[in-house]
Amino acid sequence: MANAIMNTTIITFVSPILFIFVGLWAAYPLARRFTSMNIIVFLIFSGIMGIPPLTTLVPLCQWVVNIGLMNPRTIAIVNN
Repeated sequence: MANAIMNTTIITFVSPILFIFVGLWAAYPLARRFTSMNIIVFLIFSGIMGIPPLTTLVPLCQWVVNIGLMNPRTIAIVNN
């Protein structure tokens, strides 16, 4: 039970903090600078959001096995 509580705690606190910092670092230059590269990145992000998440599940699982991220904490944080 202690291992399950530790996993839940780590995933609950690390994942949002990680995504907030990565999102801030990516969003600021994309919002403040108007270049052709920013438009391309915006279009790529918009296109990726149009892909249903379940279509990427099998390739994601194969990728996780291939790179050795089978640790439950690591894959839960990366996959979030």
